[in-house]
Amino acid sequence: MCTIMCKERGGKFYAPPNEVLVDNGLMIAWLGILQKEKKEGNIDIHPYERTDDVIMEWR
Repeated sequence: MCTIMCKERGGKFYAPPNEVLVDNGLMIAWLGILQKEKKEGNIDIHPYERTDDVIMEWR
């Protein structure tokens, strides 16, 4: 699903090795790195947001 969504939006999808997929801390840290590089000051949490509704601003 992610590969299809990224292709439709001109993005790239990369799945890390399985041994790090279960580490939510790692995924949260990576998101923080992306947001810091973008100089994102606001972090809004939307627990029921659909994956295909998210705008990828860091491309």
